[in-house]
Amino acid sequence: MKRPAALVVIALAFAAAACGGGEEEYSPEVESNFMEECVKGAAEAGAGAQVEAETREYCSCSYDKVEATVPFEEFAEYDERAREDENTPLPPKFAAIVESCRLEQGYSAITEKSFIDSCVASAVDEGLSEAQAQDYCDCTYREIEANVPFEEFAEYDAKAQKDPSAQPPPKMTAAVERCAESIG
Repeated sequence: MKRPAALVVIALAFAAAACGGGEEEYSPEVESNFMEECVKGAAEAGAGAQVEAETREYCSCSYDKVEATVPFEEFAEYDERAREDENTPLPPKFAAIVESCRLEQGYSAITEKSFIDSCVASAVDEGLSEAQAQDYCDCTYREIEANVPFEEFAEYDAKAQKDPSAQPPPKMTAAVERCAESIG
């Protein structure tokens, strides 16, 4: 799977939060910029209303935790670097915060959209028709959501981001196999 859409949205929000406004501390303006960019990022990713509502919750969680644990100077330094290069990775402290919010949120429309989009693209690349890929990926997501604890799913997802050859846990493999049988 590719990088979760939620992390991309958060990275863009961090990059636009202080917006070079000369802020020296967290303020309502910084929070407003962060939330606006974060939710806008979800909309640009093709998110529907449910995904945007979940994104607002996710972004709010991330901002609150950053504000509570990251000195503003550190936040502003990252903001500056990220505005200069939008591919600047989230620092480990920031990534841990947004990941904790993702885990708190659990399975969501955001997770579903990201998983299915990535799955369909991969399945089509492997020879399935668009309709077959959509059916297969919908089935796979439903099976995983029903049978794999979110923490286990997120742990595998993180491993797969770093190593695409990482082996999924047995419950995920079983879900994939059940759905593969249904498409023939």
